Amino acid sequence: MIEAVHAHRVLSTAQISALFFPTTDGMVSSACRTRLRYLSDAGLLARIEQPQTRSEGRRPLLFMPTAEGCQLLIDELDYEPDAIDWKPAHNDVQWPFLAHQLAINDLYVHVARAVQGLGWQLTTWVDDRFLRKRHTERVTVYIDDRVEEMAVVPDAYFEIAMPVGLFRFFVEVDRSTMAVSPASHRTKSWQRRILAYQALYDSPLMEKLYGTTTIRVLTVTTGGQRRRASLRETIE
Repeated sequence: MIEAVHAHRVLSTAQISALFFPTTDGMVSSACRTRLRYLSDAGLLARIEQPQTRSEGRRPLLFMPTAEGCQLLIDELDYEPDAIDWKPAHNDVQWPFLAHQLAINDLYVHVARAVQGLGWQLTTWVDDRFLRKRHTERVTVYIDDRVEEMAVVPDAYFEIAMPVGLFRFFVEVDRSTMAVSPASHRTKSWQRRILAYQALYDSPLMEKLYGTTTIRVLTVTTGGQRRRASLRETIE
């Protein structure tokens, strides 16, 4: 559990329960709550509350790494100190970042459980923290009559090993905070994002980074049917 929290930066009670204490009704296991209380009381995980309104009621607690927990990974699981991707400042972040990271981690939980249920293997999962280090080279993006150089960093990348072969995916998690197709292309938007992906696929960078261009881009949105239709239309 400590290793998973370190790998994904922040996990909610519900996400940890789904990964390690799955229940048939999808409810959080009482054993999970007990174990998390022990770990946080021992200083091995940091426990924080999510921002909430009065009408929402109490939202699931969030758990983040601690120095003691990271040291345990070194002592007990033979992590190299350089492999620990955490420092105290990482726990002092704004809610928009946490909300986006939790959305990415939600997808991870669903994919991990689904793949396991199908007898496949989730061989790789890398989120944008590590992809930023990999996707440093820029591609040329043509937007109307302008040319821009930009780096394309997906929210996550994962690989699934199936009997018929290895399938690769980029992930985009849309939380409805970005315009889809604004009048001005200078505005940060989904349309600019798609044009950048197209430039990435057309460049030699894909082959250089992954040895293939057969990588699907999966988009998950928290928006409703209208938002989904708008995203699909822009992609087409």
